[in-house]
Amino acid sequence: MEGALILVAAITIIYTAITRFLHPSPLADLGPGLGVALAASAINFGVSRFVLRKAEEYDSITLEADAHHLMTDVWTSVGVVGALVVVMVVPKWSILDPVIAVAVGLNIIRTGVGLVKRSFAGLMDISLPADEMDQIEEVLREKEGQDVVYHKFRTRKSASRRYVEFHLLVPGAITVQAAHDRCTVIETAIRSRWPKTRITIHVEPKETGGV
Repeated sequence: MEGALILVAAITIIYTAITRFLHPSPLADLGPGLGVALAASAINFGVSRFVLRKAEEYDSITLEADAHHLMTDVWTSVGVVGALVVVMVVPKWSILDPVIAVAVGLNIIRTGVGLVKRSFAGLMDISLPADEMDQIEEVLREKEGQDVVYHKFRTRKSASRRYVEFHLLVPGAITVQAAHDRCTVIETAIRSRWPKTRITIHVEPKETGGV
């Protein structure tokens, strides 16, 4: 919903800018407008940075969306301030106002589309990002050695929770306790990076080749 609202805001900005292109009108009260834009930009920037830090801390796409939503207002204000300053110095360049507005709108569309895509990805339970999967495999090599053997490696993410599943091949002669301990070490290492991770490891004898 936040991503969709961001897109609506961007489209509205671009529509208004196009209207200004087709029906130019002189800009008035630039001083007060500049002051309001600067104040709004500073407040929204501070709040959005705080919310974004919390989004990273709690791995929340909702908080991240809210932070980016606030940042769209910041970028809008930055564009407005830039255009107003130029127009105040060179009044004949008033066409720059809608030009900047279109540029800001396109940037906001990029942000909104990215949020919507990531949100749908979470709903569809897609695999973890490639860099996270690489880190999990790095943990396996670190704890089991470079010659570690595993297969049926599956991952997915739902909201802030990650799911990791794979079959680990170990020497068939080791005890159940030893196999359990090795799995525990791997699970602990993975959860040290991503606390909300549910890990399922199926142990198989290496001699059978995992069949």
